[in-house]
Amino acid sequence: MRLFETGRWPAIWDKADLDRALQGIVEAGPEFEAKFFQQGELRGGFACQGDIVEFRSMLPLISEDGEIVAADEYEHWMVLGNTCDMDRDEVEHSTIVPLEVIQPAPTEDKLLILRSYAFYRQFYVPPWRDDEQQAHRMAMFVNPVTIEKKAFRDDCARIVARLEFGAWALLHLCLVRYLARDDGRHD
Repeated sequence: MRLFETGRWPAIWDKADLDRALQGIVEAGPEFEAKFFQQGELRGGFACQGDIVEFRSMLPLISEDGEIVAADEYEHWMVLGNTCDMDRDEVEHSTIVPLEVIQPAPTEDKLLILRSYAFYRQFYVPPWRDDEQQAHRMAMFVNPVTIEKKAFRDDCARIVARLEFGAWALLHLCLVRYLARDDGRHD
């Protein structure tokens, strides 16, 4: 790669390698989805990257006028901040993204598309075992929010599901693809 590229800037990862890794994970289909979340007592730190967190909050945004506004309210969020930062006392904040419920409930054809993880700006999250709604959701990468880690310790934010390794790896593949894709500014 040339460091002072003009024109369209390339992706920083090898697309073929990432696509193969992603395909290898999602090919398992329903078997993979059945092992998406940990079962029983959660293993790991007090809060981990990829955790599904339950708490009601509005999505804060800066409007086109530069004003702080509150957008839609969400009940579930996904932790994107690194697990090691969650465990470190000197790091006071982390990053989360809202989980948007897919309405209406997706058809089988739509589920096939969602389970292919073809979307760049969002990450499909299947229902977890104790989800009362049994809703299909999307983690919205374009809406990151900073949260004080004390919210997890004070039971304001309750962890309701934790990813298994394969789902966590899939999340990383999708994050890398989202953050380091080619810039597309000249398309």
